Amino acid sequence: MPVRIRLLGRYGNGVAAALFGIIFVFALTRGELGFAFFALLVSCLAGFNVYITEKAAALTAEEEWLKAELRKAELRRKLGGLAGETPETVVRHHGL
Repeated sequence: MPVRIRLLGRYGNGVAAALFGIIFVFALTRGELGFAFFALLVSCLAGFNVYITEKAAALTAEEEWLKAELRKAELRRKLGGLAGETPETVVRHHGL
């Protein structure tokens, strides 16, 4: 996940959630229930966006790790083919 998207998703939405949470409290103390619940809704939505951004970042990192593991297995297979050995013996002898 690109850094700017992660930063905006994490910190931008976090700040928005905090600000609308503060607005919710002020609107609630003034008795403006409609606006207070609107601010609460926006605050919860921004908080949910932070959660979704973090979840997407974790899934992207896991996907990249799996791709790296597949590339490593493919390289081991090619190395075994070049040496005329099976991939298991390449791992055992060369410590890959």
